[in-house]
Amino acid sequence: MTATPDTMLSHALAYAARGWRVLPLRPRTKHTFAGIGSHDATTDPAKLAEWWARWPDANVGLATGTASNLAVVDQDVDPAATPPKNGPAEWARLTAGRPIGTAAVGTGRGGLQLYFLDAGRGCRNSQGRLAPGIDTRGEGGYVVAPPSIHPNGQRYDWAATPDEIPLAELPAWVADAVRPADDAGNLAGLVDHRATPGRPSAALEAAERCRRYMELIPDAVSGSGGHNATLRAAAECFRFGLTESAAWDLLTWFNGAKCHPAWSERELRRKLTEGRKLVDREGKFGARLEEGGAEADWPTTWRPTEPAVPVDRTAGELHADPESAEPAAPLARPVDHAGATGLLGDTVRWMNATAYKPQPVLALANALAFWGAVLGRRVQTATGLRSNIYALGVGESGCGKDHSRKCVKRITDAAGLTAKLLGGERIKSDSALENAVHLNPSILFQLDEIGHWFGQAGSKYAAGHEQAIAPLMMSLFSSASTTYIGAELAGRERKDIDQPNACLYGTTTPTMLWSGLTTAEISNGFLNRMLVFVSPDPDPDPQSVAPTGPPDEIPAAVAEWVKAYDTLPAVNLLMGAHKEPHTIHATGEAESVFRQFERECRGHRAGTRDGRGLDSLWSRAPEHAAKVALIAACCGAGKDGPAYADDIEIDHTAATFGVRLAETLTHGFADAAGANVVDSEFGRALRRVRSALEAAGERGLTPRELARGTNGMDPSQRAKVLGELCSQGAAVMAERKGKAGPGSTVYVLGSSATRGTFANVN
Repeated sequence: MTATPDTMLSHALAYAARGWRVLPLRPRTKHTFAGIGSHDATTDPAKLAEWWARWPDANVGLATGTASNLAVVDQDVDPAATPPKNGPAEWARLTAGRPIGTAAVGTGRGGLQLYFLDAGRGCRNSQGRLAPGIDTRGEGGYVVAPPSIHPNGQRYDWAATPDEIPLAELPAWVADAVRPADDAGNLAGLVDHRATPGRPSAALEAAERCRRYMELIPDAVSGSGGHNATLRAAAECFRFGLTESAAWDLLTWFNGAKCHPAWSERELRRKLTEGRKLVDREGKFGARLEEGGAEADWPTTWRPTEPAVPVDRTAGELHADPESAEPAAPLARPVDHAGATGLLGDTVRWMNATAYKPQPVLALANALAFWGAVLGRRVQTATGLRSNIYALGVGESGCGKDHSRKCVKRITDAAGLTAKLLGGERIKSDSALENAVHLNPSILFQLDEIGHWFGQAGSKYAAGHEQAIAPLMMSLFSSASTTYIGAELAGRERKDIDQPNACLYGTTTPTMLWSGLTTAEISNGFLNRMLVFVSPDPDPDPQSVAPTGPPDEIPAAVAEWVKAYDTLPAVNLLMGAHKEPHTIHATGEAESVFRQFERECRGHRAGTRDGRGLDSLWSRAPEHAAKVALIAACCGAGKDGPAYADDIEIDHTAATFGVRLAETLTHGFADAAGANVVDSEFGRALRRVRSALEAAGERGLTPRELARGTNGMDPSQRAKVLGELCSQGAAVMAERKGKAGPGSTVYVLGSSATRGTFANVN
């Protein structure tokens, strides 16, 4: 059962009238929308009306803490947990002989939430600190309020409303029990005094300012940048000079207040260790905030730390010593994958539910490219745009980015359409690509390690048929609404293709992507045709999964849309029969969304015309938004969409989803490209060699192994790079001894090497 907009909004307004600050949560989840956290909660009726007009089915969240004068004791029930959780039983044990009457909410999973007046006690967020199965929500936290819907479909309902039983004051023993040990005493003990010498109050100030800085970090939502946000919070503790124990207390607070769901203690300890290592590499940014001491120095919004490698913005070249030649990680901006609805959303959810390491952002990328191929040549926008999508998924090795490709193959197998919809998983030449699209004009190519392909296709040392792949991809992309005129080759009939709808989903690691790209490849139009999705989590927590096939409606809908091409009316042209796709019109509200985005993109283009080609990314962004909206609208029609294609519209929801996705991805890629792309041949070679040596670690690489790892690189360029690395001390030559026989000379990165001999290494 779906709540009506009035029901959810009326409850939100009623809570605000009580003085409780309200925020919207994603429908049927406990998670916030991208860019909205507990600190954005409000009692302003106009703002609440704006939010629920944008997300009519949003769940209702209540910010806890002193600003709302609200503290909540959450009693969870989970018999399958280790150990089993029975919060109500534990609470009864804790309160034996002193029952407390107060308003209460029954959760969607059978638990109970007790609502209390904070009464100035400053209740903290905690997980299991009172007892197993009992959490608290206070400063910086929030709870899901009635009549919101739990992910399992059950509603949150009042067991006792505030009118029936007024809120009692939070017992002091509860607030004391969940307060960090150091908090009630000397806060100066939380920090390393050596970080701020000569200032008597600097220690206390550092602890408080670090806490406030962490409040600006977006909520850590699983699958939407949760790892990055928590890692950044851990790093900030050390950047402000806190001790290990103090950092742990603050990170525990952050975990309870802003992580959804909260990390386990073991996971949080790992984040703390990673945060310290990050600061050791990047330096103490927090110390710079401390220098001025004025509140005006505080940032108004949180943002990732700038890359450590300096970039000459004028020349577009990387100027760094060899040890700084490592590319910075792409800036993974939060992607609202939960905004995908209909068949598109069903596909993403199934991919994530069956993944050992879920990657929701990459699943959305692959699902968009897949449905773009399914809908290809069957639908178009009023301006003639088609559903051909080029999507690039960027993630670290072993992060789970291959799972969605396997899911797509299972869908096409179930529909009996693998040969028709899927192209080869390797493209060896432009003629092979042309042949595949000629045979099946609406087709999806799923390519692994596309970073290698970029490097070879753009290298002057690559073969001619490899260099021609990218230009052909550009031509196919631009010819989707017309006829692609094939290449003229001696002894072979020309292969023209009516309305080619080639879609692409490629994956790569950040290192391989940036080692193969230049400004020219951005500005010449190939990369601005791609939607670049960066995984926010380099190592997702594994989940227990059992292999299951796709929901029946997904392959059934695929088959129906593919058959729909046969029913399209044919238009006779001079070059032969041409089938005209269904035109999917946008509503007036959707058109307004698109026009506003076009105006914003013009402003971005004007602000990025600096010779690095980033303005070209914004030139293509409105087209990306319209294509995503087209796919979302058709998928929203369900499996019966082909039968009613003429009635499908791009509504406000689909347009907003397309615009937000295009804007988020373009911002993220422009930021990362501006910080990472290297134009000189030497700079690119330097990165490739360094990446290969880094991957080899202490074992190093022999000259022959390095040549294989940097295939396509000019040998003289490779030798020049090695000479530069060795002369700067960034790499060393060593001897690798085998179990028997003579040893081999290897190159080892300076950070991994101990000058001398590595014995008995195979």
